Amino acid sequence: MADATTTVIGPGTRVKGEISFDGPAKILGEIEGRITAPGELNIGETAICRAAVEGAVVQIDGVVEGNITAHQSLLLSPSARVSGDIVAASLTVAPGASWNGHCRIGGDPAAAGAAPAASAAASRLADVPIKPRVTISGKVVSTGTPAAAPSTPPAAPVAVGADLESSLAGLESKIAGLGRKTAE
Repeated sequence: MADATTTVIGPGTRVKGEISFDGPAKILGEIEGRITAPGELNIGETAICRAAVEGAVVQIDGVVEGNITAHQSLLLSPSARVSGDIVAASLTVAPGASWNGHCRIGGDPAAAGAAPAASAAASRLADVPIKPRVTISGKVVSTGTPAAAPSTPPAAPVAVGADLESSLAGLESKIAGLGRKTAE
């Protein structure tokens, strides 16, 4: 994403307050406060943002502790660690990403009247028709702490198939048998 016109906040840089960009931006340092960009915004792998984040196309590779509003799309990469609510037109979550919060997906968050990255953004969108465009390309691991990687690998997916069907059939017959015994 970085090119000659992209603003880069380098590693080791600390900003406290509100920061807004006119064009594409990549953050590799630490930001505390609020971040807005009308276009592409990348929170790099070395970034730690304790901030409300708003942009058209947002990619998270680092740590974000705060609410995120993405007017077009939001990508949580495998190294993303997010703690906060998400309001986005579309969401892609890569395997290994960690996210703890609520989300509202579909439509344009700005058109729905949502304040950028406000804590009540999801509740204000309650009456907006949702056209889900969520892509989950693997397991999402939610840890209690956004900066920490999971200490144990996620459990294997549960197979839903013949075993489940036979277990349900067995339970149904047992329940039916209980009904007969109480009726006698």
